[in-house]
Amino acid sequence: MRLDVEVPPGTTAVVEVPGGGGTHDVGSGRHSWVHRCAPEVMAGWLPVPSLDDPIGDLRADPAAWAVLTHHLPDIEMVPAGSDLDRMTLAELLDMVGVEVPAETMAEVRGALASIVG
Repeated sequence: MRLDVEVPPGTTAVVEVPGGGGTHDVGSGRHSWVHRCAPEVMAGWLPVPSLDDPIGDLRADPAAWAVLTHHLPDIEMVPAGSDLDRMTLAELLDMVGVEVPAETMAEVRGALASIVG
């Protein structure tokens, strides 16, 4: 794991590096730490996929893509690497005029939120 911190001029900070990397008192400026962490420690720091992510990012995450294709099978019609891959799901649905039931969207959100790095 790499942790980069920028402390504003004229201030100090106490930085706790996760996973047993220690606590450090630092002054203003940029500071970096590299520390090996167990996968279960890192899981809490990894971003969780969401419907706010571009479709291409969701496609690159096998677990997230499995959620989308399970609940919204037509999503596979979006060509990989196309301009559409840069859109969020909401933007794509709005553009093509498709309305997905709120219950389905809630299931997708919940399933994505349950994915841990």
